[in-house]
Amino acid sequence: MSRNEENMFPFCQCPCLCGVTQGQRDHSGVFSERKAHAERIQDRFNGSFRKEVLDMYLFTECWQVQEHADKWLRHYNTERPHEGLKNQTPAEWAQANARCPGGGTSARTM
Repeated sequence: MSRNEENMFPFCQCPCLCGVTQGQRDHSGVFSERKAHAERIQDRFNGSFRKEVLDMYLFTECWQVQEHADKWLRHYNTERPHEGLKNQTPAEWAQANARCPGGGTSARTM
């Protein structure tokens, strides 16, 4: 491919069709593994939301969906422990793993 052709098609042309610019990819497969992992997490979240909110109620108005979704999301992020986070809530995990501006973590170690 000539230099001009690369400029015409700046996005990755690999089989995964990820849409990443060629400068962002090293084709080692690491990006693809991360993408697959993120998709599994997203699928699990979507399945939980569907099962615990959308399939549980018969909604007649959009505001009802929003109200239930807000309550569920608040519970999901602040009260519900997650196995993948060592049985911490996402809020607890985020607080324990927050980064300080200096590059360290804010979690205190004794």
